[in-house]
Amino acid sequence: MAQDRQGNWSEPTIVKLHVTPPLWKTWWALMLYVVFAALIVAAYLKYQREKLAAAKQQNRLLAVENDLELTGAVQSGFLPQDSMLVREEFALLGYYKPAESCSGDWWWHEMQADGRCSLLVGDVTGHGPGPAMVTAAVATAYRVQSRYTASMAERLKVLNDEVLKVSKGKYQMTLTAFTVDVQTGAYEIHSAGGLPVMSHEAQGSNVKSIPCRGTPLGTEEPVIGRHTGELKPGDRVLLYTDGIPEIEMANGRQIGMRRFAKLLGETSTIAIPLASKHIVTSAETHLEANPQDDDWTFVIFEWNGAGQGFTKLPTTPAE
Repeated sequence: MAQDRQGNWSEPTIVKLHVTPPLWKTWWALMLYVVFAALIVAAYLKYQREKLAAAKQQNRLLAVENDLELTGAVQSGFLPQDSMLVREEFALLGYYKPAESCSGDWWWHEMQADGRCSLLVGDVTGHGPGPAMVTAAVATAYRVQSRYTASMAERLKVLNDEVLKVSKGKYQMTLTAFTVDVQTGAYEIHSAGGLPVMSHEAQGSNVKSIPCRGTPLGTEEPVIGRHTGELKPGDRVLLYTDGIPEIEMANGRQIGMRRFAKLLGETSTIAIPLASKHIVTSAETHLEANPQDDDWTFVIFEWNGAGQGFTKLPTTPAE
């Protein structure tokens, strides 16, 4: 409506106006809001599902770790209670450090009814619960046979059959057995694919390797190697697995058998606990900050002759 100068009003005129809404209020903007909201809800639900799955996975991992710790604790029961044994005629010390909670390595010592001392060192292929179960089976089978008078070769053949039954061909175990008459020093080595025994004479730094070929336990047609010899008073022997010799050094090369033998030769004038510590310290030095990726196991044996006693009295090894 409009008014003139005299105060007269015109007839009303109606004008229709269309106001275009802002972009954020258009119909397609509203559709986008709905889509975004749906995506947010879907992402949240996915996040919750993944979080729940991760929690379940974490719980499973914790359960597996607990099982591995339990397996490792049980496995330690198959190792000698005393890692060091000192008698008038001889002394021995075993070292065992698994790379994981469960180990494929195993070692044992025992005095037989005929007065001989036997040492065994074995290594199952692989790591984890599988090899640990194989070592447990081997340890049990060997200890059961201790009640009988079977020869070492016969015992190893029984162990071969046991590994075949337990692992069903998935695992094999290399093993070296060293048996010595503590009165005379006469010894025999039986090998089921084990590494050569190392030895050096009293006060001597020259180390010799005693090879004895055989096939690993778990072989369809086993071959047990045999070697005989005689120790002199003060002689030492070393049985071991491949964990330390295969440590990779800073230059990318492994320690190898020569350096490992040199480590043994450097210990000829010290007691076997200190000798063990020297070998382990040197291995840790070469390992540097790298993780240990294989088990470390070895046994040092020193024969001093019947009734002669020790010229180097062993001491308790440092932790």
